[in-house]
Amino acid sequence: MKAVVRLAVGLALWPALTGCLGGGHAGPNESTSAVVARVVGIAEAGSDVGNDRPLSSHDGRMVRRREVLALRIDATADLPAMDRRLTSAARRSHLAVSPIASGVLAPTELDRLAPDLVVSLPPRTTPFEAEQLMRLTLRAARRSGVDVQGRLVASVLVHDLRLTLRTAHPAEVSRAIDREG
Repeated sequence: MKAVVRLAVGLALWPALTGCLGGGHAGPNESTSAVVARVVGIAEAGSDVGNDRPLSSHDGRMVRRREVLALRIDATADLPAMDRRLTSAARRSHLAVSPIASGVLAPTELDRLAPDLVVSLPPRTTPFEAEQLMRLTLRAARRSGVDVQGRLVASVLVHDLRLTLRTAHPAEVSRAIDREG
């Protein structure tokens, strides 16, 4: 009886399984390389295969929404000093800032602004708090004579990952990270 049931289930599933698996085979006039090119083209369309900016569509477990501040300052200004002013203003507002890659910004914003300094704020920072910190930073820049040529406060999605690397040569690893990113 069990053999009859297994045979019936197998015969019922056979058309569905062969239909699913049949799409990747080469047709009578199609070479294997053409099939591979077609499949790769389908896989790349709208996916994160590294040929374009990564697509982020939701605020999931390892993706967090963060407020970021981006500044473009005069080329003659001291960038580390401006970073210290921003950090000081954040400390006065009871916020912590951390540097973040400018790639988190939208491509149009990145092209328009070309920021010299981009920092992220803690996860639960509100847009109002971010704007307030930007105002304090701009005020500090004006007092010190720094010309801020562009600014942006934005809410972006970032991957919230922390990696730990144990090494016998931390200085070499730090230099390599600074050089390569």
